[in-house]
Amino acid sequence: MVAADQVVTPERYESGLMFEAFMEQIRVNREGFQNHYDWVSLTDDDRRFFTEVAERAGGEVHVMALAEDW
Repeated sequence: MVAADQVVTPERYESGLMFEAFMEQIRVNREGFQNHYDWVSLTDDDRRFFTEVAERAGGEVHVMALAEDW
């Protein structure tokens, strides 16, 4: 059930772009976005944290990152 004040509904979340699709359509700062993506890595602690959050949430967690091509 979605809360009445929830801005990102499941439908809105699903309409977003995956990173690869976002990269294909941007026109500005592509190299900067790619550099940041390549720079980020998850530690074992990060993986453990997200695994625990997913288990508490019933097995699935959605993560949203906001970016704009400008």
